[in-house]
Amino acid sequence: MLLLFLAVSSTIVEAQTPSLLVGTDIPYQLHMGAAFDLENFRFSVRSGVLAGPYSTLTLSLIETLGTDEIYISLLESSYQFGFMNGVAFQYKFGKKKLWSIGPEMRFDYLTASDTSEDLIEAITGESIFPNAGIINKEQELSFDLMMYAIGIRVSRALPLDSQNRHHLLLDISFYKHYMTQTHLFLNQGYADRISETLNDLLWEDVFLPYGYLAGFGLSYRYAL
Repeated sequence: MLLLFLAVSSTIVEAQTPSLLVGTDIPYQLHMGAAFDLENFRFSVRSGVLAGPYSTLTLSLIETLGTDEIYISLLESSYQFGFMNGVAFQYKFGKKKLWSIGPEMRFDYLTASDTSEDLIEAITGESIFPNAGIINKEQELSFDLMMYAIGIRVSRALPLDSQNRHHLLLDISFYKHYMTQTHLFLNQGYADRISETLNDLLWEDVFLPYGYLAGFGLSYRYAL
């Protein structure tokens, strides 16, 4: 993400001073990032992690929206940790250009190494081990989930010094997932047949109807 930021920012001729960010978006990530300002626009990237207690709050929100309990049980292990990434392009407005608003794309990756084979089989209706009487069922089963979302971020900068280098940044954000990719691995090998089935079910039953994110952000921004 930071490499993408540097590549794009290097092509901007009329850019002002870049800045660094560190903070949180409640309830889905702790993050670090960078921003690059034009006169009326701001380009920013954020990379962070999903960890407790945010993972529990996110799952509770998905469950409250109506997600079936069997899917919550499946996602519970993968939502314990994840890598969260976002790219935003905002328009700055207001008397001192302290407000900004614009679209943001999210690319979030979750993984779990202790996925239950019984749970996968119950959801998909397919057997992971077709020869269960012969194959040792102690084999390693892992589950990865890539989620893509698009939304909007509204920000308000609060200057903390007269030189205008230190800011407290307040954000409100809202997103909707538009695609997911599910990967199921058996002994580090890709289980393509069940992965495809699981991906279709998670999208149709979970992320298409209930894949919404909304949060409140609090960050410290330092202008270089």
